[in-house]
Amino acid sequence: MNSVFPFVIAATPLGIATAALDAFLGLASVKTPISGSALLRDKPTVQAMVGRSHAMLHAAREFYYKTARDAACWAETGVPLTLYQRAAVRLAVAQVGDVSKRVVRDLYDAAGGSAVYATCPLERHFRDVHAAAQHVQVSGNNFEFAGRVLLGLDPGTGRF
Repeated sequence: MNSVFPFVIAATPLGIATAALDAFLGLASVKTPISGSALLRDKPTVQAMVGRSHAMLHAAREFYYKTARDAACWAETGVPLTLYQRAAVRLAVAQVGDVSKRVVRDLYDAAGGSAVYATCPLERHFRDVHAAAQHVQVSGNNFEFAGRVLLGLDPGTGRF
């Protein structure tokens, strides 16, 4: 169960971050910052941030799905997952949590003051992704636990 449940939890921050990117793309095409004369979408820094955010989400999603497929194959054998296989699961879901928070934070920051209002979807996405990523299954602590296993050590937790 500890190697299946994390995938269910990790889907939430991943979906929130994807929705935040979609919301930002809409905002960037209509918002001109108060301190500028060009739309957000026309600023090179925003263009780079959007490209990076898209790439990070895509990479995290692919890692998530590949590991989920691998875990399903491992489970079909009926043999308990090895520590290394469980580490792979923890890395995939922790990466989703970490990337999702970073992407939403970057989008929120780039949106400027508009993002603080309840009328802007980024306000809720920012709050929700941080709440979802607080779950133990997707927390950054999993990087440490998996790293310990990759280094040949005990994971250091009974919930691994």
